Amino acid sequence: MKVKAIVFDFDDTLTDNRKLDLESFRHLGRVLGLYKPNGREIKELRKSLLAKDIISWMIKKSATSVSLDLCLKIRNDFLKKESKRLIIVKPETRSTLQELKSQGRILFIATTRIDIGPVRATLRKHRLEQFFSNIYGKDFGDKSNIYKKILLDLNLAPSECMAVSNSFQDLSQALDLGMKAVGVPGSYGVDPTLHGNVEVLEDLSELGLHMKRHRS
Repeated sequence: MKVKAIVFDFDDTLTDNRKLDLESFRHLGRVLGLYKPNGREIKELRKSLLAKDIISWMIKKSATSVSLDLCLKIRNDFLKKESKRLIIVKPETRSTLQELKSQGRILFIATTRIDIGPVRATLRKHRLEQFFSNIYGKDFGDKSNIYKKILLDLNLAPSECMAVSNSFQDLSQALDLGMKAVGVPGSYGVDPTLHGNVEVLEDLSELGLHMKRHRS
């Protein structure tokens, strides 16, 4: 069946979040007196660690005693406030969306963000909002629930819908529903768990050609 709808993850899939990510950790250093990592360190740590693990590492390297929960709250507040300013839309995002719309696809964003305001603000800033029929946030539940809602609202068979993400967790939920799934590199490269489980494109710009090649 031809793919009629494509559901994109937002952070690290359509965007490059490295600057926002680095500054969020350095903000913790300034506010709480923690060790401030540099870009090289964050790049290396991000190969295997989640944000909370990196913060724990920062705390251990510092003489300051501070709770992880407080650090996470301060970092989340920073991410919410500074997303629009520091997130960089990938150079290939606009042309890819234009190509997919020209093919007649219906495009959505599914994000685990509770507040989708910064997502909308980023899309407006880069004049990308018009490409998407809707944006779904965490208030709809996990990605699986969002995928189910899109299938139900559009009355689509799972095989008529594709998920695109840098995260295998996102894509595995789509595959479990019978949807199609394609992986793309994230801000720090390709998630190793993608290989062998889904087709992984070299970058987002290949998606339009991928759809034509497979007559999806």
